[in-house]
Amino acid sequence: MTNVTILSRDSIADRIKALSAAAISVQDEAHILAVSTLDHIREFGDFRGAVLLVNSLPKSLRREALAVWFEEYSNSRFTVRLNKDTGKFEGKLRDRNEDDFRIAEAAGTPFWDLTPEKRPGNTLSLEKFLAMLKGKATNDKLNDDGTPKVAPEVRDMAHRLYNEALKVMTVAPAPAPAPAEAPQS
Repeated sequence: MTNVTILSRDSIADRIKALSAAAISVQDEAHILAVSTLDHIREFGDFRGAVLLVNSLPKSLRREALAVWFEEYSNSRFTVRLNKDTGKFEGKLRDRNEDDFRIAEAAGTPFWDLTPEKRPGNTLSLEKFLAMLKGKATNDKLNDDGTPKVAPEVRDMAHRLYNEALKVMTVAPAPAPAPAEAPQS
């Protein structure tokens, strides 16, 4: 991990300018290497350079996006997946056909532009779900055109679901049924 030193306002501005210049250079180099390794796979079937590139990039350069990019511009002939046991990306090439590799198109589309960057997942908890139901059940607001934001039938269903959920949560679970006795002859 990097040792962090808090910088002054002036130092921050200077360092951001320097980082921006370096980042653009690194980004350009990553794209050149990606296109070149994709073309090498097309021509020779050798994907070691592509796998090395993905494994060499820091996480901040969106390695998964690069893996998706390789798959896209090889028409899924070349795939790169993270091996959860080793923590390294591994490549697989199947039925290589040079026509499947769209090099010119890949050259015009950097991997970071192909797929949008995603925010971390947000798990829907029971509390959030109930709050959402309650919000829909009580939402009587109107759109600008006068129509309801939530249709009356949706409000009614959300209200019913919310009330049933509250009943289920406050009622003690039913005891398990007793095992059936064997019939006596």
